[in-house]
Order: sequence, then structure tokens, then C-alpha cells
Amino acid sequence: MNRRLFLVICSSSVLRAFQRKSPKPTQEPLWKWILRVTGISATSKDLRGSPGSPRGDVWIMASDGINKTQQRLTFDGEYHSPVFTPDDREILALRGQGFVWISPENGASEALPYKLEGVLKLVGLENHTPGGKPRVVAITQTSIGLFSPWDGKFEPFLAADNDEETRQQLLRGQIQSGDVLLQAGAAGHELTSQKDNREPVVLTSSPKVIYADPALSHDGRRLVFIRTDTEIR
Repeated sequence: MNRRLFLVICSSSVLRAFQRKSPKPTQEPLWKWILRVTGISATSKDLRGSPGSPRGDVWIMASDGINKTQQRLTFDGEYHSPVFTPDDREILALRGQGFVWISPENGASEALPYKLEGVLKLVGLENHTPGGKPRVVAITQTSIGLFSPWDGKFEPFLAADNDEETRQQLLRGQIQSGDVLLQAGAAGHELTSQKDNREPVVLTSSPKVIYADPALSHDGRRLVFIRTDTEIR
């Protein structure tokens, strides 16, 4: 009996000691989570500008810096934060707090019946999802998380509250897709692309136009962005 009691006491002591020494699992950092989910990273390189971005129409062009032809996809304005789906067949953009599917081929659009209160910016859609229904990383006034354009559900990423620096980088458009950094520079009057820390390539430039929210297609061939005429503004 005493031997059994001794073994029980020893076992309990060892268990308590193990529990005290076992470290608690750490939360995944925001930047690492976004990179894993979307393949997009936030960067502090040349950080500038304000978190807000102008509204306008959705345009698309080649990303090679050679073909300067731009195709206008929407004509009713007030769009921002366009991003490609993983298969590059659709573009998801914000219009106010609502979401719109836009065809990159002919601009055909479909407004979703869902809205996300306080939404500020879209970062990118999930790269790999079962069932082929990716959610989009969305930044709201109070959180960052995954929004489903298929059912309107929003799942906050709780660790985002601990990383205000990454949040501000994302809001300012400091986003890198793989080894390509896209930026709206010269006070918004030009779009540039920079690969592997080489010299930036000016994709388009005009003193009469404001460019914003550039996003690269997953095949790396096309660029979607917001464009608005300064005279209209």
C-alpha cells in the first residue's frame, strides 16, 4: 500500500514538473501567417504614404514594363483593393464595404450580396483551399482576418492585434508578391515594379492620373490597379 502511494505521489510530482517546464505554444506572427496563406509579404522598404487609398476604376495591364497598353474594366468608380483569384480568372475588388467579382478579360462584374463592416483593404486570396473556394485576407478598422465571398463569414486572426507595424505596412500598400515589389510612387502618379532588388521599372506614369492598389496576377503576367483622373478628383 505504501509502495503504491509512493508511486502515485512520484508520478504526480513528475507530471507537475513537466507541465511547469513545457512552454506554451506561441502564436504565429501576422507577417508569417499572411505569407503562408497568400504568398504575399509586407515590407517596410520605402515606407511612405497614408493608409487611405483613392477610389476609382479597375484597370489592368501587362507587368513586363514593355507593353504599356491599359485596359479599363469598370466605368462606375468607387472601387479599391482589387486582387486576383489563385487561378487568375477573376478579380475581387471592394466598392464601399461591398465586394464585386470582375472579369479580367472583359470587365463583366457581379456584386456580392455580402458586406464587411469597416473593411479598409484586401490583401490577397488564399492560395490553397479545399473545394476551390478561397477566402480573402481583409483588413477592417478593428481586425485582420479571412472573409469568405461565398457565404459572407469573417474569421479574425487574433494575433494581428499584436503587430501594428505589419498592419500599417499593408494599409500603405507595402506588399511584395514573391520577389516582386509593386508601388504607387511619385505622389501616386506612377506605378513601378522592382524585382530582386534591381532598379525599379516604371510601368506607367502620368501627372494627370492617380494610381493605387497595384496587385500582381499569380502567373506574374498581369497587373491590376485602381486609376482615377486627377481632374475628376
